Amino acid sequence: MKIAICGYYGVFNVGDEAILTSFKKVVSQYHPESEVLVMGTGDLFPFGIRSFLRSIIRPSLWYKPYKLIKSCDKFILGGGGLFTPEEMPWVPTFWALHGVAAYLMDKPVYCLGISVSSLTGINKFIVKWLFKHSKEVVVRDKVSYELVKEWRINCKLSTDLALALESSVVKNNSNEQYIVLSVRSFKKTDEKLYTILAQLCDSIVKLYGLKIRLIPFQKGDQYDVQVLRKIFDLTVHKEQIILDNYYENLEELISVLGQAKAVIAMRLHAGILATVAGTPFVAMSYMQKVSNFWAEFNDIEILDFNRLELSEMLKKIEILFKDLDKKRQGIKEIRKVLEARLKVTTDIIGSL
Repeated sequence: MKIAICGYYGVFNVGDEAILTSFKKVVSQYHPESEVLVMGTGDLFPFGIRSFLRSIIRPSLWYKPYKLIKSCDKFILGGGGLFTPEEMPWVPTFWALHGVAAYLMDKPVYCLGISVSSLTGINKFIVKWLFKHSKEVVVRDKVSYELVKEWRINCKLSTDLALALESSVVKNNSNEQYIVLSVRSFKKTDEKLYTILAQLCDSIVKLYGLKIRLIPFQKGDQYDVQVLRKIFDLTVHKEQIILDNYYENLEELISVLGQAKAVIAMRLHAGILATVAGTPFVAMSYMQKVSNFWAEFNDIEILDFNRLELSEMLKKIEILFKDLDKKRQGIKEIRKVLEARLKVTTDIIGSL
């Protein structure tokens, strides 16, 4: 059996690669003889405006994704925030059309581990059509679940596939204690927020005597590194702040997160992988998919990234450190809840 999985893969994004790694792991457990066909960057239909215009003079752009879908037995769309239009308004339509194409090629379509935000217009029309014609629709948070149910479409509540990863924390032989900060660029980001985050780093160094590790979750200077470098350049205590590497090895990254005192997570998967590692964190919500994912859990402190104030951030850090052992236990309980929900997705994969 050939199983195609379509999503934001192949661009060195830790979260999406964690989803893909977990998907392959689950497939290998249930269907060891199956082949996973990854449909990511370079293998997608030219449904975007610029890519569509390029396809007029390069019609071959349509052939590769067509051939890939045509060769598969099952088509998986997801996971991740494929149906959230906050970053780019046409994104839900772009991804939904891949599912529509698979359906029209007579392939069973499964939407697994996805986030859904409020949609309007063509986005809503196409996504609803796709969901109605999919074998299964499985969302990763309660807000998405309620929204899809309002559309009178059958769906199931699960969680992010990255929760299938295992924690393999290697003890640090040094006495160095640190906090991990994950920040990404976003279209609404105000430049003054970089100054606030730099002040936060300096305040943590001064108040708690901890080092700060700035870890990019997407590779390339135009992504997280550029933002983290801006923050680093604005700090005063540079000797206590490390501009870290992008970790291509997920086990190594989870170990680094597991040894941290805490994580400040703008990236959704910085929080998810911190949960896998058992490390308390503060979530900075820059999109609905972040706040929606963590909203039901009282142990998770959530900040609105677009309304950040240094005093509020320090207050959240203080709450986190006030009873760190209790927070760690809270993270373990959250992981148990999410792992139980993940069985919904793994059972579906097992029944493919």
